Amino acid sequence: MNRSERNTLVVDNLPLVGYLVSDLCSRATHLSRDDLASAGAVALVTAADAYDASTGVPFGAYARTRIVGALADELRAGDWATRSARKRIKATLAVQESLTAALGRTPAVEEIAR
Repeated sequence: MNRSERNTLVVDNLPLVGYLVSDLCSRATHLSRDDLASAGAVALVTAADAYDASTGVPFGAYARTRIVGALADELRAGDWATRSARKRIKATLAVQESLTAALGRTPAVEEIAR
């Protein structure tokens, strides 16, 4: 594919980046739309460079997978906590809420730790 064809693919599919970024930002409002849009645009260009039409896969489907992966990478890069740390935090908060309801007061750290 020549440079002109690649550029056409990128321009024609740029709205896909906007859609995926908007969808993600609507579910997680703390994210920077500009940072995600940049990561998505870079992924779109990379997808256009690597795309092989002979596989029979439509470019939009191929690009979507690459863009979603790049957005996930961007999210992970900006998060200080691992998945397991997030799981432990969520479990601790659930225990704290149930103890608060059962005790009628804020539980002590020792009570939560049990």
